[in-house]
Amino acid sequence: MKIIRAKDYADMSRKAANIISAQVIMKPNCVLGLATGGTPVGAYAQLVDWYNKGDIDFSEVTTVNLDEYRGLPKEHPESYWSFMHRNLFDKVNIDPAKINLPDSLEYIGKSAFAGDLDGETIHLPENLQYLGDTAFGTQMYTADYSSKYWVGPTTIYLNGSLSNIGARVFRPDAKVIAVLNSQRNKVAGFTDLNELPTVIWDGKTDIGYNDGSCIPEGVTVTLSGNVTIDGKLCIEGKLIVPFDAKLTITKDAVILGEDNIVYEGCKHEHVKENIVPATCTESGSKTVVCEDCGETISTEVIPATGHSFGEWTVTKEATCFEDGEETRTCSVCKYVETRPIFANSDNCPSKAFSDLDAKAWYHEGVDYALTNGLMNGVGGGKFEPDGQLTRAQLVTVLYRAAGEPDTGKQVNPFTDVADDAWYTKAVIWAANNGIVNGVAKNVFAPDDSIPREQIATMLYRYAGAEAAKEDKLSAFPDAAKTSDWAKEALNWAVASGLINGVADANGTASLEPQSTATRAQIATILMRWLEK
Repeated sequence: MKIIRAKDYADMSRKAANIISAQVIMKPNCVLGLATGGTPVGAYAQLVDWYNKGDIDFSEVTTVNLDEYRGLPKEHPESYWSFMHRNLFDKVNIDPAKINLPDSLEYIGKSAFAGDLDGETIHLPENLQYLGDTAFGTQMYTADYSSKYWVGPTTIYLNGSLSNIGARVFRPDAKVIAVLNSQRNKVAGFTDLNELPTVIWDGKTDIGYNDGSCIPEGVTVTLSGNVTIDGKLCIEGKLIVPFDAKLTITKDAVILGEDNIVYEGCKHEHVKENIVPATCTESGSKTVVCEDCGETISTEVIPATGHSFGEWTVTKEATCFEDGEETRTCSVCKYVETRPIFANSDNCPSKAFSDLDAKAWYHEGVDYALTNGLMNGVGGGKFEPDGQLTRAQLVTVLYRAAGEPDTGKQVNPFTDVADDAWYTKAVIWAANNGIVNGVAKNVFAPDDSIPREQIATMLYRYAGAEAAKEDKLSAFPDAAKTSDWAKEALNWAVASGLINGVADANGTASLEPQSTATRAQIATILMRWLEK
């Protein structure tokens, strides 16, 4: 697992936004999984800022967002829908998501989808319990207001879990294919049943308004399980209790039309359940047996529970050309599942530049610098890995790595650094934090190329590191070429593995403290340092 350290919340938010924006830029049609909560708010704000500046385009992005607040309507200010629209979706150019109702949805409020799904077929989720007034139907007017007409889905498949249905939920001509279900008192239903019967209603039967639950005239209800009635039940149609069901009427129950109850076979008033629990990989069973007649009423397979896995843990990072690996463990049976993390060269940031070789020695370092926003291209689709980095450019890279802190009222000590130069804030920050001193009094030389010993010195001062205890410079034949002021810093950089020797044709490694470093070399040095 890769851990990215941040100094504070702002730094963390910016780094998170950098990762997301890099993914969007490299793959405009990518799929993002986005979370709620206080933690990602700063990252979303940074993404919105970059979008407003024209740096990022969300038009082809797909987002996957699962509501973690079960039963909370989307119009609630704390719902996932409200949170994501308030913090990101309403502020960028993401296409409106298709409507997906997860199985966990329990509540659809008043006029939630009225007119939005005209002419469509709707399958309501299995756990839905409440439909508010005009949830899927509403009256509209023609352009000249000469007439009204209804809009909404034309075919609706209801489930058996509904406990409350509002007024004018559907358009009058909608075909409702439904399980007759528990509804609120003014609409016929089974509000007093603790377990619902199963009956198919084709929408043609007129269900009127009643004071309690009612089986309408012309409708036959066949119990598919055990039902207890402890309130009021009106039976105008027919209620069939088959041999494999049980109807219990409590002493306080009021039954209107009791003559319309038809019992088939044994009433099976006394039953017991024999349960064989399921495991992660093996199915179990539940057998219901009538204690009066000994008949097996029903046998139900309890599906294997499946493994209860924790989070995937990366055991080997994938690169652009080499597969990685990740594992997860079942918390119940401790089974370990392994899957590959496939290499994908298409996602390499360096692929956007025509002069970068993804198989070159600098590939990882350059990708790191691009992904984390430390370095950019030079224009024209090129990075120039062998090009020279100036003093101003290196200071700017370090400034970005520090999170671009506010320089406030800090003074610019250099006469050759204009107040409006692109690197001015970075130079002021570096000078006021003791990272740079200039090449002479009040002279910074922003356009000068930067030798290896200066690079080591800037990193050493920025890191606030302690001097290396061992002498690492004496091993190089050209160590004497190192400036006195740079020896301590360069020795630290060599000891830390940030700077290595440069081998000649004979394999002899030289320090070359006065040689200028290429952009690719500096990207690699920064990766080694920041990832330590």
